[in-house]
Amino acid sequence: MSFIQMNVPLVFWGRRPPSHKIMCICRSEERKGVATGSQSGQICLWDVYRDHQSEKIKLRPRCLLFGGISAIKSLCFVKTFSGDRDRIASLSEKGTVSVWDGKDGACLKYIVIPGSHTGIKALSRTKYSETLLVLYGRYSSIHILDAISLDTLCVLRSSCKPNWNAQISFLISPEKKDHLLSLTVEGVAKMWLLPTRNEMKELGEMSEEKTTNLSIQCPVHMTSSSHGGYSTTLIVCSEVWQIYNTTNGHVKLLMIRAREESVTSWAAGEFIDYQTILVWDKGSGRGYVYRLSARCVPGLSESDDSLDDSNTAGCSLVYTLAPPQATPNSSHLQLAAYMDHTWCCQGDHTGRLYLWNIQRLRQEPPLSHSHVSIPPDAHACVGDSWQPPAQPCGLTDMLYPPSMYTNPPTLTCAVYLAAYGRLVCGQEDGSIAVLSATQAATVLMLQPRKFCRGWPQYCILKGHRNRVNHLLYPSAHSSAYHSDYLLSGGADFTVKLWDLFHGDLIHTFAVHGGGVKNIVTCPPEINPRLQTCVCSIAEDYSVAILSTSERKCLLVAAVHSSPVRDVAWRLRQDFLLVSCTDGKLYVWQIETGSLDRCVEGETAKLVLSGAQDTSSSKTSLSSSTSFPLQVRSLQAGEGDSLIQVLVFDPQSLINRLGKMDNMAEKGVAQPKKQADAFRTWLSARRNFGAGAGPGGVGMDPARRRTSAPAVVFEGGQRRRGGGDQGNTRPETERAREVLGQAVASQNKIEQLQEEAPVTTLNIVRLLLSCLHAWSLDQDLDRDCEEVLGLVRPSRPVSFGLLSKGQCLSLVLPGWNLKPHPTTDDQSNISPMAPKSEETSPPPPYEATPAEESSITSLQRQDSSPSSGFSFDKKYHIRWQLSRSLTTQHLLTMVTLPPSSSLVLICFFTSFP
Repeated sequence: MSFIQMNVPLVFWGRRPPSHKIMCICRSEERKGVATGSQSGQICLWDVYRDHQSEKIKLRPRCLLFGGISAIKSLCFVKTFSGDRDRIASLSEKGTVSVWDGKDGACLKYIVIPGSHTGIKALSRTKYSETLLVLYGRYSSIHILDAISLDTLCVLRSSCKPNWNAQISFLISPEKKDHLLSLTVEGVAKMWLLPTRNEMKELGEMSEEKTTNLSIQCPVHMTSSSHGGYSTTLIVCSEVWQIYNTTNGHVKLLMIRAREESVTSWAAGEFIDYQTILVWDKGSGRGYVYRLSARCVPGLSESDDSLDDSNTAGCSLVYTLAPPQATPNSSHLQLAAYMDHTWCCQGDHTGRLYLWNIQRLRQEPPLSHSHVSIPPDAHACVGDSWQPPAQPCGLTDMLYPPSMYTNPPTLTCAVYLAAYGRLVCGQEDGSIAVLSATQAATVLMLQPRKFCRGWPQYCILKGHRNRVNHLLYPSAHSSAYHSDYLLSGGADFTVKLWDLFHGDLIHTFAVHGGGVKNIVTCPPEINPRLQTCVCSIAEDYSVAILSTSERKCLLVAAVHSSPVRDVAWRLRQDFLLVSCTDGKLYVWQIETGSLDRCVEGETAKLVLSGAQDTSSSKTSLSSSTSFPLQVRSLQAGEGDSLIQVLVFDPQSLINRLGKMDNMAEKGVAQPKKQADAFRTWLSARRNFGAGAGPGGVGMDPARRRTSAPAVVFEGGQRRRGGGDQGNTRPETERAREVLGQAVASQNKIEQLQEEAPVTTLNIVRLLLSCLHAWSLDQDLDRDCEEVLGLVRPSRPVSFGLLSKGQCLSLVLPGWNLKPHPTTDDQSNISPMAPKSEETSPPPPYEATPAEESSITSLQRQDSSPSSGFSFDKKYHIRWQLSRSLTTQHLLTMVTLPPSSSLVLICFFTSFP
């Protein structure tokens, strides 16, 4: 587990599912699952299993992998021969090659390879017990990579008619040496001999052995099949597909088949077996299964002579794979097959995945039909995890009345102030919510208790007339900025400067002619006048430098011909460099505000090489390791609401709790300022609980969601908000005022300082309450509640893994509703294999109808004060989701925290 960080992510998915436009497909585990890559850069792992009651194949999304923002162009399955679990290799649009664990989804290794790549394939060779990765694209060479370390073993060069490689395939021979077949964009086939891994590493470079001109235009897919020492290759073009005999390094045409009248264009194809092929239609998403005659299969016919190009006989259409709802413009399709038990998958831009059992396609069709239409055996999409009785929620759900609880505003941007424990969220309606992340997560995930009355504390800033596109807290990047300032850029063409802790709108910058999409800070080494300035980028291709101290605009650059990609600085020359998507680079003089020059090509790269970019303004988890809690905001697709991930740092929590223990042993009191604020906070809590106002333990959950104290600032004017204000008693309102003043006195300080001790203890309580295995030991549960102050969760918790490159593997909602657990020790029995009494494993735990009904009814109760989620055997499959996830949680429970610190938790929870 060296590739997995010990930080514990806790996921709040929100009320709406993320989009997942499928671009590529491969299998994720040997005989167990499927992986899909999306247009927005995420990878989804799906479980394929058999329902033991209905004997039907089921398909369910399990987890979503976040590793980049560029589209996933290709995926391939990497089989390991060393005993480790199988892996997935991915290729992104920006040239990043990553290797993922096929079960946990953790990133094991990644590397960025320059070049315009189009695909990556894995070559598994059982006779050598090795797996190689082959990378190709819009260049004449082919790169052979090690599947474990991603080191380049060999480069295949083209010496005759070099051109871009459109498609590649492998010719595997059990006795002879293997070959790699490449097809260029001009239709020229090239063949390389593939020696062993060590021989490739010694050679370094190899040239092709044979070149054949096939005169094929625009090939879209190529695959090969080997049987009995013979090799057959299928080449798919948009209008036709062709069969070639590629045995012994020779390429001979056997058959050409034009597309059917109902087919728009061919997209991809695969061999089901050596005599059956499957070709996909890009327009409708349908699959066409053809049975080849014996003369089109090398080794079955008496003569291996090639046929005439005009001869289209030799195959017959036997089956049609028809999705229930055929959608146009289907994405790249790929068959997932292994050994003698296979399935095929098809996905499209809507995010729905279809699965067919290949065993049926090997059977002879009825003689009375020319071909049979077969519906999919299973289909699913990511949104299925949001169907009842699943209960995904977002951190800001409880800030709204019950009428908006099921459909809250879309979160468009967010920034987390780790030093204050506050999360600032921009929303689709133009408002900005500021709330305590720990309090919001506690109220949403744990059963209600007295200590969380009035939680979460929050305020709403209203000033934008349209969507908030970007938020920036500049003091987190440089000490030159005022610690109270918050900047927001909206779709209403304005940039607003806020006093975050008082809720005042200080100034509005209206200098752009389009929506503001990004705001970055200036480098700390810039001249003193610009150290308190920020740079805003708008959708009208303009860039502005805004001064937060002088409250005015110093520069507007608005002559760019295409959208702005990024900005950089040449500090010595006092230049602002604006890089655009069309490759042009604009050089602006900051002092005079005039355009110095516009360059492109190699000159632009040379100018940018000596510039300082804005990467220092992008926060990361690694730069804030001193805080016990971080909040990462992720977006799966354009227009989707943000996914909030709370990342707990156990080591930071241990350090802080250790300091608290030392201070308690030495009798050292807290600073007077924090102590006074804390005493005022406790007094406000006692007064707040004295009256029968909102937030009481016995009230209705729908009203309890709106009972948190809030302050709404509209255009800089203060207005009280939140809760049923018409029913609020005067003493409750006065208690809220005292509570707000106490919080303000604690947070309104000149410099960023550590949070109060009670905040650290609240974080520990939330983390341990979610990690503890409830209902396994009743005595231990009672001690955890009465002695340690832990609280049972009120809903299933979605966890994740943080791995290399800050990549996240997040468990999707509904993981507790799967009919049977998926363990790492489960035998590799294909869900397509026929049921056998001798070889079938014992049936796993199945919930009875009464248990199913009980679980459903309990989950639909939204954080009921009297009862929480039912922690039965079905919930405890959480411990069987992943070995790495279970190990991480157990280590966190063992090491965190010291017993004396847990006594402090019990002390704070004893207050009414």
